[in-house]
Amino acid sequence: MDAEIGKNNGNRVVKRGIELFALEDGKEYRIPYGTIKEAVFSNIRKEELLDQQHAARLQYRLMLLEPVIKATVDFDRRSITVLYNPEGADNRLAKTDIKRLTELLAREGVHAARDGVKNGDYDYYGRFYSYAYAPPSITESAPYGYTIDEWKRMEPEFTRRSAKKSKEKTAKFRAWQEKYGVTATGTQS
Repeated sequence: MDAEIGKNNGNRVVKRGIELFALEDGKEYRIPYGTIKEAVFSNIRKEELLDQQHAARLQYRLMLLEPVIKATVDFDRRSITVLYNPEGADNRLAKTDIKRLTELLAREGVHAARDGVKNGDYDYYGRFYSYAYAPPSITESAPYGYTIDEWKRMEPEFTRRSAKKSKEKTAKFRAWQEKYGVTATGTQS
């Protein structure tokens, strides 16, 4: 029997046995994770993150770990954010815990104290999976030199003129093709 796990924009996430499925527009899509963990290491000393290249290598090494879903090393803020599959997760994928992540960071020269680590649940479907396809908002900006109000007044006329110009260009090109006998593949007939 299907048990509802989460909701997002009217879509459901259901669990069947050990598998999770997202129901979107009547279609089922398998998702690998339900809830994952997010660890934020923010107590990193300046001497431990040597430079931006070191931070990039560290991020790459974190991403090589199979249980790590996403890793971000912010050199300027001296913080590391890791999304990972926790030990208690109800799936068949590789798992890790905060202790192993701390040990890996220590091997890379970054010694994060346990008291400065924020570790919490992260909704994989709501905040990661569906965010890629339906971001919460898309900001609209006006072209350079115009305010947003001016642009909203000008946009319909601009769109209409652009479509008209596009049709004229296409018609001119087709006339040229017919005049010189050039086909769509670029060969002369």
